[in-house]
Amino acid sequence: MSLRIPNTTGLGILCIAFGAAPALAQDEGGQGAQWTIGVAHARTIAGGGDEFDPNSKSFSASLERSLGEASLGVSGGLTSRDFEFENAVSSSDIEGFAIGAWASRYIDATTLTLALDYAQEKGDALFQAAGGPELAAEGKNKLFSVSGTASRVFGGVTRFAPAISVGWSRTETSIAFNSARLPQFEGAVENDGVFGSAGASFAHDFGEHVTLYAGAAGVAAQNAASVFQSTQGRTTSGAGGLYEFGDAGSDVWGEYSAGVIFSRQAFGGKSISITLDVSGSAGLPEDFVAAAVSTSFSF
Repeated sequence: MSLRIPNTTGLGILCIAFGAAPALAQDEGGQGAQWTIGVAHARTIAGGGDEFDPNSKSFSASLERSLGEASLGVSGGLTSRDFEFENAVSSSDIEGFAIGAWASRYIDATTLTLALDYAQEKGDALFQAAGGPELAAEGKNKLFSVSGTASRVFGGVTRFAPAISVGWSRTETSIAFNSARLPQFEGAVENDGVFGSAGASFAHDFGEHVTLYAGAAGVAAQNAASVFQSTQGRTTSGAGGLYEFGDAGSDVWGEYSAGVIFSRQAFGGKSISITLDVSGSAGLPEDFVAAAVSTSFSF
């Protein structure tokens, strides 16, 4: 019997290096705005290995305050999916949430961002013990991440933005059985380590209201089982993804994203935008592709 809640929500995986991508793609919008509200929905559409759940989905919201040459933001989101545990009587419902906060400083065309993220997901399962009764169990994942990102925008109508990021993250996976045969049995595994990424995003404006963008990045983790990649509230993606690759150890993989932004000035100069985004991974043990739709309102 095994009970494992793997860190694979598989929703909106976006490298931290893409944190500047929406700003890159919407550079012309909301110049005088002080507040930006965003909401997003993401869903896994392909990949994920044998445990892939096509109904994995997330909902998120963010609020950002512009302070001249700086900005502060917060975000939160919910995720849900089904998971087939080994030897489980039925599939388990996995529910999770993620919260985050960030602070950015703008120096000419360069953006420096510090971000904090926390996430948790929980699932209950019912197992059939060999030659015995059914056993109820609960598994949890908890994650914490702190990261810093630097990006710079080059160009005008067509823009290019290289970005690098470094961070530290920690995961804790715990298992508890609720059974008279296993009184107060609980176990937990912790992993932590540093990670970094380097990549670039491109964007091109087609007139005043449509922007296409795409980006790719490479990510390296000292301890892949500790990595927590979050969307940090940028409205191109979901509530975040949790990844546990099994045994602790270093790993390298790639991430990509592409999308289109439709934006308009309305309601007395307020900026409204709608983003359609596809993102995914390359080189993970279980690669996947996710789609997201989001909207933001700046005023």
